[in-house]
Amino acid sequence: MTIRSFSVFLLLFLLTGSIRAQVLLPNPPCDPVVHYNTGGQQVVYTHAVPTPWFAVKLTADWVATIDTAYIGMGVDRASTSGAAYDTLEVRVLADQLPTYFILDQLTVLIPPNIQGLVVDAMYIVEFKYQEPLAWVDPAGDFYLAWRVKGPNGDVARMLMTKPAAKPQRSLIINQNSTTTLATDFMRTQLQLGTTDSVEFKAKVHACWPYGYPVELTAFTARYIDGVALLEWHTATEENNNGFIIERLAGSSDIGTVSVWQRIGFVQGHGTTTEARSYSFIDPDPASVADARGVVRYRLRQIDYDGRTDLSPEVEIAVSRTLIYALDQPYPNPVSSSAASVSLAFSLPAERHARLEVFDALGRSVALVADDSYPAGRHAMHLSAAGLRSGVYFCRLTSDGQALTRRFTVTE
Repeated sequence: MTIRSFSVFLLLFLLTGSIRAQVLLPNPPCDPVVHYNTGGQQVVYTHAVPTPWFAVKLTADWVATIDTAYIGMGVDRASTSGAAYDTLEVRVLADQLPTYFILDQLTVLIPPNIQGLVVDAMYIVEFKYQEPLAWVDPAGDFYLAWRVKGPNGDVARMLMTKPAAKPQRSLIINQNSTTTLATDFMRTQLQLGTTDSVEFKAKVHACWPYGYPVELTAFTARYIDGVALLEWHTATEENNNGFIIERLAGSSDIGTVSVWQRIGFVQGHGTTTEARSYSFIDPDPASVADARGVVRYRLRQIDYDGRTDLSPEVEIAVSRTLIYALDQPYPNPVSSSAASVSLAFSLPAERHARLEVFDALGRSVALVADDSYPAGRHAMHLSAAGLRSGVYFCRLTSDGQALTRRFTVTE
């Protein structure tokens, strides 16, 4: 392994959620690849050296080379360490843990006097790789892994954030090659509760040798004379088969279920360095407008090799005539072990509404709603726990009108 130097610096970065298509450039561009809760509370985990291997799973959306790694860490020096150096070993690993497949590795010497140069002995280590670079091909997950070795008595300090965005991405690689979640490994020292989680504050700098994820220059939606006009523009394209247009057909009011419907396809221009413009008309957006009259759209760009990527969502507001209606219960059938079944109804004006559920013998088993509600759509939830298998009916009565829907409960 090669000995490398390091530098101390402050890093700011911005991540975007734009749609992507690949374009070949003579000088491959580069981006930060990161996975941790940037807005979480910062905590420090300490471990006597030598430490185990710490590892963070990261994701490259395209074939990438990893040329730089960033790790939030520090070292507390023992008074007996003298002029001896601490050593930081770094590896880029394929996504095959606990089996090792090393894409690149290096060793960094940490001078004993660095502690006095920064606040709280914490610093971000930047190491730039030289040939051969770590290649992530095919695109996907990989691991940044590191450990600290040094004189007896020295203590490594690992920068963490909590709660974790995805706790399973921060690991400890044990001596027997098994892995342990960092949260479980550090629970006692960091006094984590049963629902707390932590993750490493680390990232890499990735370059795209075969092209860059190009952002859409614009994606808009307008409501004109009862139809939705979608327009979008690209700067360049490579291998772009086209765009699937998707419309949000429905979602739960607690955000756990979203159903997108494919409503069209627009052919792409394959490979081009010229700016291109596209449009699509949805002739009936009002049919899926929510209670506020909002309709949402997104694009699913697809390459000839089958790779896809999603655009940000756009929305329009439509004028909608409110009616008296009772939606079909969802899901139907529903398992008795499921959390709940959604029962939704619409009112054309503010009025009293009663929503009740009956079994097949006409016996009332639940009163879901019995109150005055404003005009619009209202979603209720009935717990399926305790309901026996069989057929049930939900009945909506309001202003002398009655509507009934049927649903089935299974084991």
